[in-house]
Amino acid sequence: LKQMKELEQEKDFLLQGLEMVERAWEWYHQQIQTVQERQKHLGKNKTTNDFFSEGNQSHLGHLLPKLQEVNRCLRELLSTSGKPLNSSSSALTRQVPAAPTPPPALAGPQQAISVLKEQNWLLTKDLHRVLSDLLDAMLGNLLAESPDTDRLHYILEHINYWIVSRVWQERGRAIRSSTALLRFTITLPEFDNSAEFPRMGHRGAQLALSTGDPSKDISWQARERVYRLYQLLLHQRGLTIHEAEDLWCWDWHQDSRLLGYRNTAQVFGKFFSEEQRRFFLWTAVLAIHDPLLRVSQARLVLAFSLLGEAQQLMGDKQEAITANVKRELHIIRHLRQVPEALQGLCL
Repeated sequence: LKQMKELEQEKDFLLQGLEMVERAWEWYHQQIQTVQERQKHLGKNKTTNDFFSEGNQSHLGHLLPKLQEVNRCLRELLSTSGKPLNSSSSALTRQVPAAPTPPPALAGPQQAISVLKEQNWLLTKDLHRVLSDLLDAMLGNLLAESPDTDRLHYILEHINYWIVSRVWQERGRAIRSSTALLRFTITLPEFDNSAEFPRMGHRGAQLALSTGDPSKDISWQARERVYRLYQLLLHQRGLTIHEAEDLWCWDWHQDSRLLGYRNTAQVFGKFFSEEQRRFFLWTAVLAIHDPLLRVSQARLVLAFSLLGEAQQLMGDKQEAITANVKRELHIIRHLRQVPEALQGLCL
């Protein structure tokens, strides 16, 4: 009972901290916008120049040290609080360099611009890194309280909402946080993976698409997350990554995105349960009508591949593969017909 009470108290503090992180996120953004506005209007009129009076210079001199102190405290929290992700995520142990010492009293607009640029640089650089690392640590702690597939699904459900965002920064943050969480999950010895995880099929289809994201950074992080999800699936089947088939072709870097989707679906399909397979197909087929061509093409290949019909889309050259995919999409989206490979599919 005492341990349960302590854990409940820790959870309350973590939730309070998460609320503070959200408020801090908004504050940092407001400060950045304010600094950028001052940069735009600096020197245009006397009123703006008065900003750099002795009183306002003093304000800047006090703000920068406070920001340094806040960032230092956050780094210490992440490195000394016994956070679960400490041993599994090197991103949380990166050292943030100390911010430059604020310059002496300003003598003119040029020096004022330098101070504002320095302040803007400091706010922007630390904002995403520190708060993202803190969020990763909190998510890891939430999973550690109840290390099982239900809790993992609960957390991923909230993160994955942003994976399909049209804004690349939001997609990147979602992929980064979920990848760190899965990386940590693999290292949890007490993680209970015995229960079936039907929606892993949905996760697999979603992430397979992200590997072809236009942003190279998101694409690389998505590939790691697919790899970690594959590890989790193998662990549930009593296998290790060394006993299973490679997730991607050996020449993945030279391979086309469409071939990468095919191989991923085929490998996952060998280990999916019937429910996981159904969720994968449901996610893939629904997105065939996505207005983004790259999305609809990818989902068509994923569906055909899981059903063992990928050969209908293949060709000697990349151009032939693309043409075959577009032909099938034309049949579905414009002729309103169901391709033979998808006929009889019951979701």
